[in-house]
Amino acid sequence: KNSFIKASKKYKQLIPVRDGLTFEYLRNVDFAEGLLNKKLAEVQFAFDKSLLNIDSVDRFKYDPTKKYIAIFPGANDASRQYPIEKLALIGKNLLDNYPFELLILGSNDDKAKGERIIELIGSDSVTNLCGLTSLIGLINVIAKVDLLISNETSAVHFAATLGVTTIGISNGIRFGRFSPY
Repeated sequence: KNSFIKASKKYKQLIPVRDGLTFEYLRNVDFAEGLLNKKLAEVQFAFDKSLLNIDSVDRFKYDPTKKYIAIFPGANDASRQYPIEKLALIGKNLLDNYPFELLILGSNDDKAKGERIIELIGSDSVTNLCGLTSLIGLINVIAKVDLLISNETSAVHFAATLGVTTIGISNGIRFGRFSPY
């Protein structure tokens, strides 16, 4: 509490926000309304997919005749990463029961995780795109998948904005703050 009081003296104005665990978006709305001293219009979490160029993205060629499921195995903290073996088991079970292509998405740091998932699944219907898409490319790919399975990370937020069905895996520590969709 003392550090807050000390730090708060450096500002001309403090803007109150909701107490307790609150969706980060709503905290930002509170801050913006306090700063502007006016109520803001309700914002919908939706993005017009027609604005995206989704036919060919980096190393991914979209085929409209296929269905896609993506797994995003990474997260910036190891405690927020669901075990690779369990993600592979989910992917294998889905591949065994449904006709679709499985995409592994993530950064260059996730490339080995993607390769391990492919190794554990043992199927030609899996493509590792980790480290092979730009950020815009990643958003374009997520926009075309039928289902995203992801740790609680940026991919969940992109999918929510794009209206993509998502299974977000969370350790519960930040539940309600970043992904209450």
